[in-house]
Amino acid sequence: MSGQFSSVMMFVSLMAIAFATNRASEQTLPSEAHRARGLATVHPEDLRKKQILGEFKTAPLFPHTLKVTGPLKVDIQVDGQPPAKIGARFVLMAHVHSTQPLASAQFKWAIPEGVRWISGAQTGTLTDLEPGKAKIVQIVLEKASVENRQVHIHAQGAVGRSRFAAAAQYNTELQTYLDREQQSVKAGIEALQKQSQRPKIHH
Repeated sequence: MSGQFSSVMMFVSLMAIAFATNRASEQTLPSEAHRARGLATVHPEDLRKKQILGEFKTAPLFPHTLKVTGPLKVDIQVDGQPPAKIGARFVLMAHVHSTQPLASAQFKWAIPEGVRWISGAQTGTLTDLEPGKAKIVQIVLEKASVENRQVHIHAQGAVGRSRFAAAAQYNTELQTYLDREQQSVKAGIEALQKQSQRPKIHH
């Protein structure tokens, strides 16, 4: 019984960690109390970033009639090094996936103040999406602020009368930190899953 109780408590704790990480990706760094629990390694750049965070701003979304859930999924990766200083240029690559065949999907980048557009299509249409084959959208930007800025990409598609959308964001100052947090949560969940799969020993 005690083993089952410990597993339940560990699962609840990991879910709380995952929620905290998701909140951090939308707004700011976790609190010092969060760090004190040992959920992530404290790096010097994290402390610096905490001092220069800008005000959180939500990028405009697609119409509310769209379904958030659907076959579309979007993620963003920086191609090369993240922007380290003002004037540094960086390349963002958005991977648009679909779990079912789609004739087309529209995308739109939302570029905030503090980030300059250099090149790459800001809006467009992707055609012939197939499961397991991502479409890549690339854009070149320039850092123009020391504050954290969030670059978003939104994608939308339709099957018949059903319309749906997906979105992703990149943080100019926090992304490396958030990626570490996400990996920490993922590792914890995987460890819990392995523990739950171990055969139970009855005395």
